[in-house]
Amino acid sequence: MEREKDRFSVKAYLDKETVLQDEISVRYLVIDVETTSIEERKRDQSLNLAIVQDVSTSMRGARMANSKLASMAIIEALDEDDYLSIVSFGETVVTELKSVKMNTLGKAAAKKTIEYLDHRIYTNLSGGWLQGAACVAELMESNPELHGHIVLLSDGYANRGILSSIVLQEHADQLRARGVRTSTVGIGDDYSSTILLKLAEYGGGRMHDAQHPQEIVEVVMGELTEILETFVQDISVELKFPVGVKVTNICH
Repeated sequence: MEREKDRFSVKAYLDKETVLQDEISVRYLVIDVETTSIEERKRDQSLNLAIVQDVSTSMRGARMANSKLASMAIIEALDEDDYLSIVSFGETVVTELKSVKMNTLGKAAAKKTIEYLDHRIYTNLSGGWLQGAACVAELMESNPELHGHIVLLSDGYANRGILSSIVLQEHADQLRARGVRTSTVGIGDDYSSTILLKLAEYGGGRMHDAQHPQEIVEVVMGELTEILETFVQDISVELKFPVGVKVTNICH
């Protein structure tokens, strides 16, 4: 069996095509997935990105300064066909910028938005993250070809909104299934990873541990670039066997 789609192929075949009658036979099913070489790959998808910025009191000082510098550098690294939303959260959640194309004017507006962010009391992390997801999901309705992604920058200390990591991981899993992925960046030396790790793990992204602005930019943009250069993901193969056949997965 071979299925061609775009620039990849899936092949499935048995090591032998016959089985012994009335005796136990062992046969191996091999599934190969092939794409073009790494050298031939290039970014052919634009981003629908939401930067979700923690501006709570615990982020005041160096944490917020580094986080804002990282956000500005991420903005600068975006292509002109990418779209960006910016959401800030303390106790209140504010959509600072919504689905703006990252051309010269868009980048200038986004950087100014980040520059003027100031701290607010309390930390409604779930509210900020979900609002970022709402911005991405809304643009997906009219531009489904874009890659939807949330980047949450926070120290992870939530005290308002949904505080259960189990509930949040369920939301993250549901959003990932809809095509909205989540990556998180822990800000500060003593950030709390409990919620940040669950959002990234179940949201189809990664949790990054980076302290300096340039490190944050490198790990975040590295992940996004890798995703955009991926041809296929979440491949599943459905197999049906007659009664009496025992199936064992030997992949490692």
